[in-house]
Amino acid sequence: MYRYLKSELISNRSIGLLRVFPFLEKTQLKNKSFFRFFSAVAVLSQNLDYSSGEDKQSFPLRLNSTQVCSNLQKLRTNPSVAIAYFKDCESLGFCHDISTYTAIISILSSSNRKSRLVSLFSNLISLYTNPGHQILSSLFFSLSQSGGEPGLVSFALDALFKAYRTCRRAPQEAVDVFFLLGKLGFLPTLQSCNFLLSFVADAGKDQTLKHVFEQMNGFGINLDTYSFTILMKFYLNAKQHSEAIEVWQQMEKAGIKPDSVTYMTFLSGICACKRYDLSCDILQAMVTNGMQVSPKHFNIVFSGLCKESKLEEAGKLLQIMSKQGVQLDNYSYGRLIEANCAKGNLENFNMALDLCREMTDRGIGITPRIATRILQGLDKLGLNEDIWLFFEKFKELGVVPDRVLYNFALNALGRSRSTEEAMKLIQEMRNSGLEPDRKHYTCLIGGFRNRGDAMSAQAMFVEMLKLGLKPDTVTYNVLLSSFFSNSLNDKAIVLLGRMIVQGIELNVKENTYGLVIEGFCKGGRASEAELLFKVLRQRGSLIVQGIGAE
Repeated sequence: MYRYLKSELISNRSIGLLRVFPFLEKTQLKNKSFFRFFSAVAVLSQNLDYSSGEDKQSFPLRLNSTQVCSNLQKLRTNPSVAIAYFKDCESLGFCHDISTYTAIISILSSSNRKSRLVSLFSNLISLYTNPGHQILSSLFFSLSQSGGEPGLVSFALDALFKAYRTCRRAPQEAVDVFFLLGKLGFLPTLQSCNFLLSFVADAGKDQTLKHVFEQMNGFGINLDTYSFTILMKFYLNAKQHSEAIEVWQQMEKAGIKPDSVTYMTFLSGICACKRYDLSCDILQAMVTNGMQVSPKHFNIVFSGLCKESKLEEAGKLLQIMSKQGVQLDNYSYGRLIEANCAKGNLENFNMALDLCREMTDRGIGITPRIATRILQGLDKLGLNEDIWLFFEKFKELGVVPDRVLYNFALNALGRSRSTEEAMKLIQEMRNSGLEPDRKHYTCLIGGFRNRGDAMSAQAMFVEMLKLGLKPDTVTYNVLLSSFFSNSLNDKAIVLLGRMIVQGIELNVKENTYGLVIEGFCKGGRASEAELLFKVLRQRGSLIVQGIGAE
C-alpha cells in the first residue's frame, strides 16, 4: 500500500484514494459534504491516468486481498466510506474475492445497512447468469467463520433474497440458493422466508411454492400465520379452494391460530369460489374462538350471499350474527334490502320493509341508497302513488336525499301529474345546496306532458337550456311526445330540426323515429310519415315497437 501511495499516479498530482486514510483515522466524519468530496476523489482517480503502459499492467497487482481487508477494517466505523472504497478498488482493476466480500458484508451488517447490502448482492448477481453455487457456499461459510456479530449470516441471506427480486431474476434462482444454503445449515430469518414465499407466489409458481413451503418445514423453520396466509391466498386466487382448505387444516394441526388478516383472506377467497357454506362456518368459528367479528368480515360473506340471491341464507346469517353480538351496519342491511327489492314481488318487498324497520329499531340510520332501493321496489310493483309518501317518510326518519333520491320523487310526481309539488321539490333541492341536473328537468318536462301542458313543458326545456344543461335524446323525446300529443306538429318539427343541428343522435334504442312517425300519423300528416318511413327503410334503419321495413 505504501508503494501505491508513491506511485506515479500520486506524483502527478492525482489524489490517490488511500492517501486520505490518515485523515480518516483521526477525524470523525460528520459532514456529508466530505462524502461528496471522497466520491469526487474516486472519480478523479479513475479519470486522471498519467501512468505508463507498463505501470498500467502492474498497477492492479499493487493491491491485494490482505491490504484491502485491512483498509476496510480501518473504515469499519464509516460504512459509507467503506463501500465507496470497496467499489473504487474494483474500478481500479482489483478483483474482489471471498475475503473482501466477507469484510464489506460484515461492515454493512454491523451498521444495519441492508439496502446497501442488497445493492452489493444485486451487482454480484448481475455479473453472472447465475452466481456459482460454489461461490455462494464459500462466501457464507466464510461469513459464519468470520467471528462477526450474531445474525450476520441471516442478515446476509435476507439481503441476498431481496437482491434476486430487485434484479428481476427468476424466483427459481433464489429457491435454488435457499435449498443449497439451507442444506449447509445457513437458514434465513422467518421474515426472509415469508419474503421468499411471496416472491414465488407472485410469480404464480404452484409446485415451486409448495416445494419451498415443505422444505422450510423440513429445515425446521417455525413458520407463522403469515406464512400460511401467503400459501392460502395463492390457492384461493387460483380458485383452488380444496388446496386452500388443506393449508388451513395444516395450520390448525400445527397449533397456529389465524389472525384477523388470515380470516379476511380466507373469507374473501372462499366467497370468490362461491363456497358460502364454508364461509358461514368460518364466521361461526371466529365467534366460538372469541375473535372479534367486525362488520367487514361479516359483509364479505353477506354480500356474496345477496349477490347469488341466496336471500334465505342471508337472512338467517343476519339474525345469527345479530344474536351473537356482531355489530351490523347499514351496509349489511342495505345489501339484503336491495336484493329483496330487486325480486320485484310483494313478498320480498315486504321483507325489505321489515328490514328497514329493524334498522331503525336498532338505531342504524337509513342511507339515501337504501331509500332509493325502496322507491325502486315500489316502482317495479307499479305503486307509483306511494313513492312520494315513502319519500316524505324517509325524510322524517332523518334521511338527507341525494340527487338520485330526488330524481325518483320527481319522476313519481310527474307520473301523478303533481307538477306543483314537483316545482316545490326543485326549490327544496336548491335550498339544500343541490342544483337540479338534466334528469331532474326531464322529469319535470314529463310531468307537464302528462298533464297535457305542452307549453309549460317547453318552458322547462328553455329554462334548462338557460342553466347550461345539455338535453339528451330522452329529454328531446319527452318534449316531442308532448308536442305531438297536443297536435303541435310544427313545434315538433322545429324541435326535431334542433336535434339534428345539435348533433343529437336519433337512435333506435330511444325510438325517436317511431315517435315522430306516430306523431305525424296522429296529427293528420300521413304523407310526411310515409315519406320518412320510406327513407328509413332504404337506409336499413329499424324502428322499434313494431315499426319497421316489411
